[in-house]
Amino acid sequence: MRIVNVVPTICNEADGVGTFVRSCTEAIEGLSASICIASVGEEYQNGSSEKIKTFRYGIGPKRLANSPSLKKWIALEARSGSCDVLHNHGFWMMPNTYALNARRSPNCKLVVSPHGALSDTALAIGRLRKAIYWGLYHKSGVEKADLIHVTGESEYIAIRHFGLKNPVCIIPPGVNLPPLNNEQQKEKVILFLGRIHPIKGIDRMLLSWKQHQKKYPQWRMEVCGPSKPEYLRSLMNMCERHLIERVTFRGAVYGLEKEELMKKAAVSILPSHSENFALSVAESLAAGTAVITTKVTPWIGLTSNNCGWWVESNTDAIGKALCAAIDMGIEELAKMGLRGRTWMKADYTWRYSALQLLRAYHWIRYGGEVPDTVRTD
Repeated sequence: MRIVNVVPTICNEADGVGTFVRSCTEAIEGLSASICIASVGEEYQNGSSEKIKTFRYGIGPKRLANSPSLKKWIALEARSGSCDVLHNHGFWMMPNTYALNARRSPNCKLVVSPHGALSDTALAIGRLRKAIYWGLYHKSGVEKADLIHVTGESEYIAIRHFGLKNPVCIIPPGVNLPPLNNEQQKEKVILFLGRIHPIKGIDRMLLSWKQHQKKYPQWRMEVCGPSKPEYLRSLMNMCERHLIERVTFRGAVYGLEKEELMKKAAVSILPSHSENFALSVAESLAAGTAVITTKVTPWIGLTSNNCGWWVESNTDAIGKALCAAIDMGIEELAKMGLRGRTWMKADYTWRYSALQLLRAYHWIRYGGEVPDTVRTD
């Protein structure tokens, strides 16, 4: 079986979609399947490797990732008869349009992963532009897709609410477990790690911290992630205006630096308004760090596995969770984090996710019994 993943870009390590595609591709390749990634970017030359094929930008704004060479390559792959599965990741950019509208041979099946793009909250951002883009470029292709892949129950509900009737497979991402040093001590740090964007609820987190900062003078908050300068500036101005103390904005962090931050933090927080899967939650747990997040994320298991707080999506609830975590103390928080790591090791491996995706691919390509992960209702 030959699988082609199409994603607008994989060059940004802070991009959860790119991380998913890279990691899942490596896991599927480890199961002896033929798979590659087709993307747009400046870091690589066209056709840079067998596994990652990166094509040059064409004319137009880079945020649309127009690439005539990628469009031509996808069209050839889809018609060739050698591609069994064309898997599109995300919406609203030109590479997605190429994959969704390519004329495919009968043996080339189309899979679509929205990665949270069809939730009500996500659709509300740039609603008119997305409505036009959907009608002109995406609607027909998505409705003809052989399978839609989502990462959790809430995204499945959003897909049906949006009106799509395609078969849907629910398969969460995996997570890598970084090595832990038994002698490493937790620091009195509350860590936000992710894209700095209004949908992440960072303003509410900061206001929650303001309400309780005087009570915990030895604790501090670190906000790490890529951002647009104007939004970052608005958050920094808010801290000054409301006298919010001991908050550091560190920018984007990657690789070992990111890993070390997660391992050292006493607690990780994600106060989002909307999330598809929230990979940073899984990564924090894998690093042995307890997590606070909101009920718009799918992480109800934080409660049942006693490794964090799953709270209502408002300032008061976030503040109460912050106080509960800090009052627990560093040692107990470290124990919670280790319970989370055990949970990730048991239920969220990339190998498991890859196996489930391969079974879903095999089903749409060759038929047979419907996999347990697939819903047709």
